[in-house]
Amino acid sequence: MPNMLKKILSLVLKLAIVVLVWILLSYYYPRLSPERNAITEIAVTASPTSMFAALPALSPTLPPASGQGTELPATSTALPAPPAPLSAVNAPLKEIEISAEETTKGIMLTVTGGVENYDYRMGPLAEGVYALGPNRKFLVYVANNGMVYVSRLGESSFQKVEDARRAFRALNKQVDPYFELSFRDTGSVYILFIYEGRFGETLQVILPQTWTRY
Repeated sequence: MPNMLKKILSLVLKLAIVVLVWILLSYYYPRLSPERNAITEIAVTASPTSMFAALPALSPTLPPASGQGTELPATSTALPAPPAPLSAVNAPLKEIEISAEETTKGIMLTVTGGVENYDYRMGPLAEGVYALGPNRKFLVYVANNGMVYVSRLGESSFQKVEDARRAFRALNKQVDPYFELSFRDTGSVYILFIYEGRFGETLQVILPQTWTRY
């Protein structure tokens, strides 16, 4: 019996020494602490979502105040010029305009606009009517005296193509005619239709290709 008691006491003493040594080692070496190991394992096994959520928000680094720390040299970058507005790039071309002015010498026609940016005058001419060709390349003028003229756009001179003084009764009766002009494109030549409103008469004039198609 005494031997058994001695063995038990000896075992208890050894266990106490082991526990004491373990406690001392855990104090000086935190890795051996069960609680710290548990905390470390929890941090390692965190889910990806909680890992991103746990990241601290980044705050911008403010530049040092004037006189504090190292000041960086100021830099400037030339920005490219803004593109031209579409309205300026795609601006529609000015329409060809023809205006008549009565002067002491006769009628003067002024032609402006178009792709070529026309700006010139023609005349003097006898009083009459004019019309721009359908292809915007020629101009016709029918004077009240019955003379029919054609001109290429861009040229300041007319070419006489018809004398219609005998074709209309208004001219034979020496009254002012009332002319209206229209065109027909046959594919090869343009035909000018001259309608006189006082007597309802019409005259067709074939216009030369060299003056209307070029």
